[in-house]
Amino acid sequence: MVSMLPIQRGAPASACVNCGARLAKCPQMLNSPELLKRVRNDLEA
Repeated sequence: MVSMLPIQRGAPASACVNCGARLAKCPQMLNSPELLKRVRNDLEA
């Protein structure tokens, strides 16, 4: 069984630790740490 990261299980944007691991894997070349930071600021305030 493959272990899922917290963010894949539906964890809040605040679960992102800004490690940048997803940057190289994103086919849309999205800056996911920055986007998650914006989500956290906009929705969890």
